[in-house]
Amino acid sequence: MVNAENVHAHSLVEFADEKPEARESSDHWFARGQNFAIEWVDVTKAGGAFEITADEEAMVVLPEIGATIEGQSQKAVAKGRSVCIVPPGTYQVSMAEVGSCVCLFSDPDKLASPKIVNSDVYETADPRVAPVGKPMKRADGSTTITVIEIDGITTEGKNSAMKVLQSATMSINWVERHGVRDRSDLTPHDHPDFEQGSVAMLGDFIHHLRVPWGKNANLWRDDVHTRANRKSVLISSVGLVHTTEAIENVQHVLLDVFAPARQDFIQKGYVANSDDYVMA
Repeated sequence: MVNAENVHAHSLVEFADEKPEARESSDHWFARGQNFAIEWVDVTKAGGAFEITADEEAMVVLPEIGATIEGQSQKAVAKGRSVCIVPPGTYQVSMAEVGSCVCLFSDPDKLASPKIVNSDVYETADPRVAPVGKPMKRADGSTTITVIEIDGITTEGKNSAMKVLQSATMSINWVERHGVRDRSDLTPHDHPDFEQGSVAMLGDFIHHLRVPWGKNANLWRDDVHTRANRKSVLISSVGLVHTTEAIENVQHVLLDVFAPARQDFIQKGYVANSDDYVMA
């Protein structure tokens, strides 16, 4: 049983409150989980470019503005509201206009930047977090940049707000709704062996967090109800009960990040591009 004795503290990073790593035409902020890193990028000049490097497939998430990605003798053009799955290597990302994107990696210990805001949380690893393990393989053996337009993904029924994609080592869940979320229909849950990163890409949210009680009442923790604006990330640790409420009458996009790729989502048929991968 997961209880107060073994639940690690969560991390809430408000990038707007932190000094960025400033480059020629972009500002960068970094946060991490045990198995993944999140890089928030604000491009400050139209046509501004920045570089990404990863040992495993990375993901570039474009909530509004399109981009061109070049490297390893490849070039791909992506519209806004899309996800780009980028093979290992070094690539240049050029955004068409001033705007923001989110880059995701499953090798946070190799991230070049020393400016990971919540790095102190991971000075000691949580042994309950399952390792990424061997990356999955592309079913067709390709090593091309894959561009997936979010609006081309169709979902139905209870999970219609969820658009789930995967790479070889990660899963993401693009959760979108307009206006406030029905407070009588929230979904508090926890995870037994992995963390969840929740990136507020658009909108305003309240994260609700609860640590289950153990026998030792001296270790009990109060519930947390914390406001999170656009340009923030919450890392929910193993065993932490969490759910997120969209507030205000605006468009909301919350990006949930997991590593390794979630096999339960794949088995339930939630992952739009699961046919692109096979187990190594």
